[in-house]
Amino acid sequence: MKKGRRLKLGISGLVLVFIGLFSIMNYNVSIPRNEVDEVAATENASIGTKWNVTGKFIEGDIICGLVLEPVYEEPGWLNIMEPMVPEHPRYGSINFRNIAVYLELYYEDGSLVSKIEMIWVNNPEASSPVNLHLYIYNMTYLTENSTPSSYLEVETITGTSWVVLTSEGVEKSGDYTLEVSAFGAIPAPKDQPPSRIALGNRVIEQPYGFLFPVGLCAVVIGAVLMVIATFPSIIEKRNRERK
Repeated sequence: MKKGRRLKLGISGLVLVFIGLFSIMNYNVSIPRNEVDEVAATENASIGTKWNVTGKFIEGDIICGLVLEPVYEEPGWLNIMEPMVPEHPRYGSINFRNIAVYLELYYEDGSLVSKIEMIWVNNPEASSPVNLHLYIYNMTYLTENSTPSSYLEVETITGTSWVVLTSEGVEKSGDYTLEVSAFGAIPAPKDQPPSRIALGNRVIEQPYGFLFPVGLCAVVIGAVLMVIATFPSIIEKRNRERK
């Protein structure tokens, strides 16, 4: 076999091996979808000024939370709204009455996993029924190092009301509890929970599974080509035997 042909075979084999190895190492890449599988939920469930729901998750799950405004009542949440804030250290100007809503995720041993601060607003001068509803104005993740001006954009599930509580996935399997509380000008109305609180698991897909068999074939073929290029006598001997 001529040297030039051996070189071409060797290079082709090496390229195929690299492509195959890359495919094998990346076939299981996970891609989060804008979809959540609900794990546990409660509707108008509990009394008091803090409300919670508990769900079971496994290591690696991306936990999402859902909190919907309470059913309108008098007196209710609209009666405890903070006045407009000309310059909030974290959110800037808040030109509507507002209330802070906190989402705290706890592991079964009581340790805090994540915390989100939401600012819900209400415009009493809006046309009905908008004037009777609360809307999310802004929100941030809170950490142990957060300051009054700290702001970390909260990841959301596009097209839904779900927010991501653990963007990197949980480290331990077990029960996780989402606790919701609200603080306005005065303590939140007792026995008036959000209309719905839920925990869910973000859907993850692995669309490149087909790369594993493709990569395996590429590695095998590439390895064969490299062997032939390195030891051409194997092919030459076989050709002589056939003659």
